[in-house]
Amino acid sequence: MKKFFIVLGIMSLVLILTPVVIYWYHFGNTTLSDKVSDWGVFGDYINGTINTIVAIISLFVLAWITYIVAKNSNQEARKQQLILRRMDAYQVLATHMINFNLIDRKLEIEVFYFNSIKKSGTFLSKDQAEAIRSIRHNLFAIHELHQCISHFSMSYGHLFEYDFNNEEFKKLTNSSERLRQWAINIEHSIVEQNVENLDENDTPNDFLDNYADFTNSLRKEMNFE
Repeated sequence: MKKFFIVLGIMSLVLILTPVVIYWYHFGNTTLSDKVSDWGVFGDYINGTINTIVAIISLFVLAWITYIVAKNSNQEARKQQLILRRMDAYQVLATHMINFNLIDRKLEIEVFYFNSIKKSGTFLSKDQAEAIRSIRHNLFAIHELHQCISHFSMSYGHLFEYDFNNEEFKKLTNSSERLRQWAINIEHSIVEQNVENLDENDTPNDFLDNYADFTNSLRKEMNFE
């Protein structure tokens, strides 16, 4: 851009001086006239040549500036649109994770409750059915989270520069699969009424760390960091 205006300035100066140089070349040997009419003719000459050149140059500069502004505006609009779409994709992932965090502790309590009342033998079938329904509902959120992660690259990969084939994302998908399998085992045990107290050590502890690493990488592409 700077180089363009330097070249344009030099060319403009040459074009503006050209009529003056031509006039001086033809009439430079004459003395300055004392007649107003002669100066009027000279003024008409300058006005008809230099002003025309200046107008053409101004029009060219205006067209160039308009082009640059439009180009930058389009680029900025595309950039903002991309950031918004990335934020939407991130929000989908974050929403599933929020649901998982909400049901994680709740699920542990519900399974413990189900196991306790089963051992006591004091609950009615209606209570048992309600407990099973609530647990399976919360387990479904884990399945949804796994589906979101496993299909994230297919659905939103084109929006990010992130390499979804790297080791970081593979660790996340693997731990997500183990989390899903853990949920399936819990569900089967619930249906078979053979549930032991839920032990936190049975859950894939590395999932949250892998998720944090992945989301931190995505955040860098959304100007969050």
